[in-house]
Amino acid sequence: MYEHLIETVELSAEEKIREIQQTTGSLAERIREEARAEGEKVRDQHYAAAERAIALERSAILTARERNKLDILRTKDDVFQKTFNEAEKKLETIRDDPRYRTFLDKVITGLSGEMEGAFTLHVDERDLELCKGIVAYHGLEITLIPDISCMGGVIARSSDGFLTVQNTLESRLQRSKEVLRSEVFRILNGG
Repeated sequence: MYEHLIETVELSAEEKIREIQQTTGSLAERIREEARAEGEKVRDQHYAAAERAIALERSAILTARERNKLDILRTKDDVFQKTFNEAEKKLETIRDDPRYRTFLDKVITGLSGEMEGAFTLHVDERDLELCKGIVAYHGLEITLIPDISCMGGVIARSSDGFLTVQNTLESRLQRSKEVLRSEVFRILNGG
């Protein structure tokens, strides 16, 4: 009986050990599964945070690039504007240049060939005597009216007022500016 009691206690102990092992095994498996899930969650959070950081960095880089492009365009436009401002300053003293008479002569005779019929030349008061001399020299029938203020040149208007030709230095400079803009920017871009 004593032996039977020992055997029963041993069997009961073995069964209790098996139950404990089973419980701890499933508990350990559950803990491992929770740890794995938590690890994946932490990893996913880190990936998401890294992706957000990369997206922000990419956005900052693109913004900086766009800002740089705008700064470069502004600088190029400033260079372009300064170039034409310098040209305009030089043109302000063109009347002192002996070539101005030749320029004005070509403009007036060119207009007399282009305009059909009688026309009027609107001139700057400072060019009136010079224009009178050119018109007389070529024997042209042109009315001169000193009613504009410009760096130089003339404005021709047909007698019916239908056709007006701007041939002042300012209008020529403006047309040149429009035509040369792409050429200047090509040069500024190193092309």
